[in-house]
Amino acid sequence: QAPKDIVDHLASQLGVAPGALADYAARRRTRQEHAVEVAGHLGFRKATPGDMAEAGVWLLERALDHDSPTFLVRTLCEHFFAANVLRPGLSQIERVVSRARNAARREMYHRVEHLLGPRRCRLLDGLLIPKDENSPTPLYWLAREETSASAKSILHALERLAFLQRAGVHRWDVSGLSPNRIKLLGRLARPSPGI
Repeated sequence: QAPKDIVDHLASQLGVAPGALADYAARRRTRQEHAVEVAGHLGFRKATPGDMAEAGVWLLERALDHDSPTFLVRTLCEHFFAANVLRPGLSQIERVVSRARNAARREMYHRVEHLLGPRRCRLLDGLLIPKDENSPTPLYWLAREETSASAKSILHALERLAFLQRAGVHRWDVSGLSPNRIKLLGRLARPSPGI
């Protein structure tokens, strides 16, 4: 499956015909033995249980800032490469990423738990209750974006700002969360149309 140019170059270095390399990996043991030799020559080693545990702790710090599984998988693979550790199998990588994401969510909730006193919980719960059967929820009203710079749109935006100021939202201490986490929470809290 290697590109022909690479096969030709390797064959010329080894002094063999390019076709001779087609059978190289036919014997499984040869592949395994040579993979170990190549890794050793390059200074790489297999991941140990200790490496996996350390990687999980290391990844948690990144997961507190980014929730994207793709980003975390790529970051973890780069971490192993930088530490000269052979990348473990994808199932192991997925488990480490999943655990880090879950731990990051728990930690995020722990960091904002102090904000959720009875009064604020009532305020937040109230955002989900429409005034009547035909009106949207206050949360939908708050999250709605203005589409023009008309006087009416500016007044609506100022009404929402005044509501948030009366609720004291600008004094809520979210300094324990990264800006990316705050954006993620905003996306999670954004209501779907009609809510």
